[in-house]
Order: sequence, then structure tokens, then C-alpha cells
Amino acid sequence: MLAALGALAWLGSRWWMKRKNLAPTILLGADVHGLLIRELTPTQDHTRTIPWTDVHAVAAYKIDLFSFDTIALGFQLANGTRLEFCEEVEGWSDLAQGLHHYLPGCIPFHEWFKPVAFPAFQTNFTEIFKRETALQVELHQ
Repeated sequence: MLAALGALAWLGSRWWMKRKNLAPTILLGADVHGLLIRELTPTQDHTRTIPWTDVHAVAAYKIDLFSFDTIALGFQLANGTRLEFCEEVEGWSDLAQGLHHYLPGCIPFHEWFKPVAFPAFQTNFTEIFKRETALQVELHQ
């Protein structure tokens, strides 16, 4: 019962934030230093940089939203944190197309996009980057 009330309170707060235009707008970017995540609200402008060395893996996949799909990029960080960004987020396309410049060994956009996008309404999960650990490097040698 408490969990249900908590979920309703959370949904209500999200509705209120959206209604009052308080939900953050997310803008994505990238540079040689890392993944840039900018959160804008009417009262704050906060940019977070995640160093490329902290990115352990990246996957591209689709999310079925009933009547349409959205393509997402999922990032797994070295500390276990997972981040997900859908293609509707501003800056997503430039980030997706440029990842292979910042993450050596990352599959380029032109190679992964069509297999992820088609066929429709299937997840088409594709790992496009995975950092080799010291153990993996040792085993390859």
C-alpha cells in the first residue's frame, strides 16, 4: 500500500513538474574530455561531464512505445551506473554519430543504425562498445 502511494506521489510530482515546465530539459554533447549532459530548468543550468575513461560499455537498441519505436543509447559506467538516452533528446544524433571518434573500437553509426532500426518493434539490442579490462587484454596477448 505504501509503495502504491509512493508511486502515485512520484507520478503526481512528475505531472506537476511537467505542467509547470519544471522538468529538466536534457541536452547531450561530446568532446575530447567526455560525454556532456546538460540539464536545464527554469532555475538551473547544470552540465555534467562523464570522462570517456569512465564509460565501460555502450549499447544501441529500440524501445517499443506501443504505436512507435524510439532508438536509445545505453551507457554503462565503470562504477555500475547506467544511463539511457532516447533519440528525441537534443544532441543525441550528433553524439550517436560521433561516438566512434571518442571511444576507440566503437562501431560507427553507419554500421549499427540500420540493424538496430529495422525491423520495427523489435529491440535489436546491439553492443557497440565495450572496454577491454586488464584481464581481457592479458588473455589476448
